[in-house]
Amino acid sequence: MKSKVPGIIAIVIALGLIATGIIVKRTLNMPQYLIIFHTLGGLLLVTGISLLFLSRQGKE
Repeated sequence: MKSKVPGIIAIVIALGLIATGIIVKRTLNMPQYLIIFHTLGGLLLVTGISLLFLSRQGKE
């Protein structure tokens, strides 16, 4: 993959998941959803960052 778009999309979705977990925890007072959303968001964030590095290495 020589494009940065998949990595950027993954990072944006990951940040959205993390923010959703924080909002759900504060409004509904359900900390278990914070753990779920943060876990999914963290995994997707790592995936997005690794996709960005892979796309950068493909150009060299």
